[in-house]
Amino acid sequence: MDISQLWTELIQTDEHTRLEAKPRNEIGNPVMQTICAYANTDGLNGGYILIGVEENTTSPSGYVIAGVKNPDQIQNQIVTQCTSKFNVIIRP
Repeated sequence: MDISQLWTELIQTDEHTRLEAKPRNEIGNPVMQTICAYANTDGLNGGYILIGVEENTTSPSGYVIAGVKNPDQIQNQIVTQCTSKFNVIIRP
């Protein structure tokens, strides 16, 4: 699934079991909890987290793309936190 398909799904169905939007430029507990849930829910086979997307009640879609300042840094934070917090290898 590519980003345009994920965006369309978010707009049409809102967040759900396999798709979440996170507004932060830093990877904190909410993102790590979602990753953990994706990794530990039987039959789910993972999910998608759209980082840099914020809820916005004034937008017709309900969401706006805020973006992230440094995507490489975000990716490194996810890898580092997955390595340090989880006892099983998780590949984001």
